[in-house]
Amino acid sequence: MRFLKAAIVLGLIAAPSPLFAAQSADIEAKGNSPAFYNISNDGGSIKLEVSSDFDQLSGKGKYSYVANGSSKVVLSAVSLIAPKGAEASIPSLELVDLVANASSSADASSKASDGAIRQAGYIDAAITQDNVKRLLTTGDYALSATATCTSL
Repeated sequence: MRFLKAAIVLGLIAAPSPLFAAQSADIEAKGNSPAFYNISNDGGSIKLEVSSDFDQLSGKGKYSYVANGSSKVVLSAVSLIAPKGAEASIPSLELVDLVANASSSADASSKASDGAIRQAGYIDAAITQDNVKRLLTTGDYALSATATCTSL
């Protein structure tokens, strides 16, 4: 009988049993999403086509803007290449619903954004006559600017 009692006690101690199971468990998970900013020209070089009045070259492209954190987009002054001796004209670039610039000497900034943004849109590019003849001079034109994401 002693042997049987000892075997029962040993069985209770050694065998897994719901009587000895834990009543709670601590679980913890941690992580961090870093701040990041990205602006990209998704369409490559924009083809400019002349208007029917020959007073403007214009074209469309595509951009995407992804940011996680407080940021803004700065569009640099627009650089214009025009034929030698060309009549006056105004270059302009716009990242639609974000920032636009028609200045050849000053940068333009978007509104500050907080939190997470994922935005895709069009780029409007144009070179518009700014002279009494209301015409663009014949020849090759180009414009360029740089869009940069800035952390706030």
